[in-house]
Amino acid sequence: MVEPPDERIEDRIKRMIVERCFLNIAPSSIADDEVLIKRRDIDSLKLFEIVVGTEDEFGVSVAGEDFTVDNFRTVKDIADCVRRNLGSTGR
Repeated sequence: MVEPPDERIEDRIKRMIVERCFLNIAPSSIADDEVLIKRRDIDSLKLFEIVVGTEDEFGVSVAGEDFTVDNFRTVKDIADCVRRNLGSTGR
């Protein structure tokens, strides 16, 4: 997947969520702070798909203390988790 160099992490996450969860919506319709489980009917299988998609999209490993539902409640939470992981890998 080729992204524009100035694409925000949040926008990449939104696109990944729509693709991985087969949502029939525009990625831009997802607010950065909306609770995905409630608003987009994300169940445990879709949540796992978002975790795997996050690892694939950003080349990070979500494990240990980062592997919590709280880190995947909103797009902003996921982006914060990605930034922490990218920082810890020196990227």
